[in-house]
Amino acid sequence: MPLNPIGCGFEEKYGYSIIRKTPFGNSLTIDLAKAAIDGEQLGADDETDLLAVSCSSTDYIGHQVGTHAVETEDTYLRLDKAIADFLSYLDEKVGKGNYLVFLSADHGAMNNARFLQDCRIPAGNWDGDAVAEKLNQTLAQEYPNVGNLVKTVMNYQVFFNRNIIKKNKLDFAKIKQSVVDVLKEDCCVQYACDMEKTMTESIPEDVKMRIVNGYNRERSGDVAIVLKPNFYAHGMKGTDHGEWNPYDTHIPLIFMGCGIQHGATTRQTFMTDIVPTIAALLHVQAPNGCVGQPIF
Repeated sequence: MPLNPIGCGFEEKYGYSIIRKTPFGNSLTIDLAKAAIDGEQLGADDETDLLAVSCSSTDYIGHQVGTHAVETEDTYLRLDKAIADFLSYLDEKVGKGNYLVFLSADHGAMNNARFLQDCRIPAGNWDGDAVAEKLNQTLAQEYPNVGNLVKTVMNYQVFFNRNIIKKNKLDFAKIKQSVVDVLKEDCCVQYACDMEKTMTESIPEDVKMRIVNGYNRERSGDVAIVLKPNFYAHGMKGTDHGEWNPYDTHIPLIFMGCGIQHGATTRQTFMTDIVPTIAALLHVQAPNGCVGQPIF
């Protein structure tokens, strides 16, 4: 596979935005974190300061080339060195034992579908736009001359044209059920359900919990879609995320520094446990929207 070297015309096309798609996006982010600490005098008094640093170039690069690409490997090697340098800076600036660090991620990622196919593992691409078109064609047979009832299929959710449904006084529950029935016939789909009926569906509790946790009545779609393992709504290059499977949900979580004893656990924990854990370490009340539990 040919590499993607820096300086091959991308910077002229994308401008500064190209930085986030290179390892140097992480390096610059770490440099900005140091500047913030110096400029704001973080950690210089008895008051607790919080600094959140998001090194997102790994995400952009992973999407482009996948989890096993040499570009991804290079990015993580450089990030590892940048983090080591940052911790050394904190030791000198704030002092060992005077700061607490946690390291995690917002998601994992599956292997590239073509790579999996080469390994004779079932995998593939699922075209949400084509599915939306098929759903509208199916609904048009039952509800002719009203327009497209499905607005879009995005983030593994079906969004409807509620204005059309309301204007024509259509049965929304029946429309959603028709869509669910069509989706269940899709060879790439493992589960599909009406978001408001998730708890009554024959779906494993762990998957059901994730659907419910990801639902916001004011922002989410009305029908949830869960694809079979190793299928995703992405092209055959690079990779994507957004499913319940371990390759997407298994992420690192490391605490180091003030108040942390050496140890490890294989007990299931969640990213939502980070905030209550930090609150417990600081001996302060957890935020009013906190849903996790302290890890220790």
